[in-house]
Amino acid sequence: MIIIIFGLPGTGKSYFGKRLAEHLGLVYINSDRIRKRLQLSGKYGSEEKKSVYEQMLNTTEEQVQQHKGVILDATFSDHSYIQKVKNLAQRHEIPTRLIEMVADEKVIIERVRKTRPYSEADYEVYKKMKANYEAIDETHLILDTSQTTDDQLIQEAIKYLYHD
Repeated sequence: MIIIIFGLPGTGKSYFGKRLAEHLGLVYINSDRIRKRLQLSGKYGSEEKKSVYEQMLNTTEEQVQQHKGVILDATFSDHSYIQKVKNLAQRHEIPTRLIEMVADEKVIIERVRKTRPYSEADYEVYKKMKANYEAIDETHLILDTSQTTDDQLIQEAIKYLYHD
């Protein structure tokens, strides 16, 4: 299975994605970590973005070929990359699930003002991305990290991933 965790900066994607990957024993692939490894920190142009997402896809392909499940964590603001992941999954005949992370803006502001190990997205980046954010028009789980506990979020995700 490939799980795509997406949403705006500060919604808790990385925190949740890492915990879910640990809980389910899946490989966790994070766009911020890849950006840093590719030495593209602070660079968000279309070519840099393409490099990061292409590396995510390549790493996913490698893991899937080894019969490992994957969690992808990124904003996925360009929905064409979601389609590329779904195409990859289709080629390997494995399911893809989408989980969108959301949070109250007050919570997001608190989160993006703090230094985070890999993410550089501050409130200005959040505002720019929010202005251009497009909703995904397909079935997916939406998790609000504002007030729900970590364990509740994990349980909701598991129910969606395995029981729907």
